[in-house]
Amino acid sequence: MDEQVVAEIQTHLLSRLPDCRITSTFDIEKGAQRFQVRHSRIVTHSLYIEHSAEEYFTREELLKLLETKVVDRLRVTNSRAEVRVNARGVNLRYG
Repeated sequence: MDEQVVAEIQTHLLSRLPDCRITSTFDIEKGAQRFQVRHSRIVTHSLYIEHSAEEYFTREELLKLLETKVVDRLRVTNSRAEVRVNARGVNLRYG
């Protein structure tokens, strides 16, 4: 994923989740950019954005998708969540 897009997504997440710590790495096994969203010492969520999502959605659409489908769910959940974003949309799993 383009570094500028990664930085833009990370900035967007930080602005919407100001009480969280967010780190980003590329996960080779999953073929996706991984954002770790740490709410507290206990709960860390993983957000994977696949390359297909970057190709399918414009930046604006991707940020809107994160805003409407991801951010609020990560903000309110107390259990670990794994979110995958690809060309088909958002898949959210708790566990």
